[in-house]
Amino acid sequence: MSKKGDRVGCRVVTFNAQGQCGNMSGDTPYLEKLIQQMQKLKADIVVINEPGAVRKITPQLRGIAERNQCTAVIRTGEEGTTEGTIVILTQAWRMVHESTQVINGKGLNTTRAIQLIFKEVGKQGRITPLNKLAVYAVYGYANKGKRAESKALWNAVKESIGKWRKQHPLSSTVLAGDLNAAKWSSIDTDRPDIEHEQQLEKDAETIIWIEKNTPLRDLYREKFPHQRGVTRTPQKGKALTDAARRLDQIWATKEIANHPATKIGIATSHDLGGDHMPVVADLPIDCAGQAEGTTPTWTPTTTKKLQLKPEEEVEPSDTVDYSMKFRWMYIANMVTTEN
Repeated sequence: MSKKGDRVGCRVVTFNAQGQCGNMSGDTPYLEKLIQQMQKLKADIVVINEPGAVRKITPQLRGIAERNQCTAVIRTGEEGTTEGTIVILTQAWRMVHESTQVINGKGLNTTRAIQLIFKEVGKQGRITPLNKLAVYAVYGYANKGKRAESKALWNAVKESIGKWRKQHPLSSTVLAGDLNAAKWSSIDTDRPDIEHEQQLEKDAETIIWIEKNTPLRDLYREKFPHQRGVTRTPQKGKALTDAARRLDQIWATKEIANHPATKIGIATSHDLGGDHMPVVADLPIDCAGQAEGTTPTWTPTTTKKLQLKPEEEVEPSDTVDYSMKFRWMYIANMVTTEN
């Protein structure tokens, strides 16, 4: 994943900054360093969870993004809290950014989920539909005492995705962020004391709920069904007691998840500090027109049907006509299969 292919339409990165976005990294603001690292990766959309207590310096953070030819969409909590989300849009993708909406719901902390809509620039009425993409930046709850808040968060995300998909059935949907949950102890953690391969993590119910209640699929598990992967490795004292786990994830609807051009990987190192690793996904959605010949996620097709008449209406000529049509369809299918 160190190199972005020419046919990649969108590179999405998710990363937990662990409260550092208001800090300095030497003589450079931490957010500026992060953006520059993402630009080296040729990232298009970067979801940053837990930016830190940055509410008072939001204008400065937006200014940092602007001077690096990016846009920063910022949603932070009350002063003094580190929770929240920053989404960085690089130059090409900010030009096709249509709207941003905070996900609201009963009992929901509105710093936890944002919906961003992107629309391809192009002519209506062409053969292939214009790409339209909804990106959900989500920061899940880690505290076991926040079950009610977590339920409210995911119900609100589900409702928003359902509404979006109903309005735009040919659109694509991506969800990225630190979900603060993992499913399988054997492949989503580095636990050494696993009793059996099907052992679930204590917070696996969050992942199972997303699988059952949304049209999204875990891209990492779609591409690597049995490979162990972790994104957060505890440091210092916690390294002796806590397991490394795959908390930072990117999910997408099936036309993206099943697409042969879709790729995903977990970084093995970085110099941004903290104990989370960036997760990088290359997607075949080209709203910004940067790729060279991406394969469409939805390809228009023409279907031919053979319809039987009631027996009493069948003429001798109909029998011959039906037989010839069926024979030519069979031959056409055989030729396509052999090629």
